[in-house]
Amino acid sequence: MLADLIERLEQGAGADRTLDGDIALALGLPQAYFDSFDTDENGRSPFTGFKEVDGPECFFGKPEWAGGGRSWVAPAFTASLDAVTAVMDQKLPGWQWLKRSPFVMGIYRPSDDDDVWADHCEARAPSDSRALMAAVLRALSRR
Repeated sequence: MLADLIERLEQGAGADRTLDGDIALALGLPQAYFDSFDTDENGRSPFTGFKEVDGPECFFGKPEWAGGGRSWVAPAFTASLDAVTAVMDQKLPGWQWLKRSPFVMGIYRPSDDDDVWADHCEARAPSDSRALMAAVLRALSRR
């Protein structure tokens, strides 16, 4: 599963919301949906905030879903370095990232010796965010 996602990241170009959703599901990220249309006994729709679900029931196979007053959006992994670094911090705590060359991103886990890395992965893709996400998935696939 992760190998397929890595290949799609490295081969594709630009933002891809379907791929973002597939990555979020593969990583088991909590899916939060916004529910603003619950009604009270008088038929009013008070703001109800965000609710978390632990499965794909609000996903319906799409990276974005809206219906019945609920919506869920996957993080924009293919377009945002911030989204990728946030999930990297969660899934690979202590790992660092660096830009090796244009569109080649690397991640590494520091060791006690400043001159060597305890572990590292890198990936090449048409954008930095895609390359960094591919490197993160590559590291996770080794675990």
